[in-house]
Amino acid sequence: MTAKASHIRFRAHQRHRPGEMNKLEARYAEYLEGLRLGGDIVRWQFEKITLKLAHDMRFTPDFWILYPDGHGELHDTKGFMREDAKLKLKIAVEQFPEFLFAVVTWDKRSGWQFEKF
Repeated sequence: MTAKASHIRFRAHQRHRPGEMNKLEARYAEYLEGLRLGGDIVRWQFEKITLKLAHDMRFTPDFWILYPDGHGELHDTKGFMREDAKLKLKIAVEQFPEFLFAVVTWDKRSGWQFEKF
């Protein structure tokens, strides 16, 4: 190994701790709280619902949101989407058609972006 190569460091994927928000989730929670205070949503909760997709496979969307008309949505914030997350979302959408799902991302130019399923 050369001297240059010894200075290269790789950042390991940090494991999510249930109940703790990362920076993107915290930013989205602030956004949701503004919507709640403005009357656009009734309430929101973090990691409220866990869906069992298969034996030993679960999906916990980041946010459950209740709207004034009574419908709820499950939102999952993503900085980027790993293959296992795509698979879980696809299975959840197929198995739970009664839920509305959205993947939420942040774009510096245009703000929050929503892809609904």
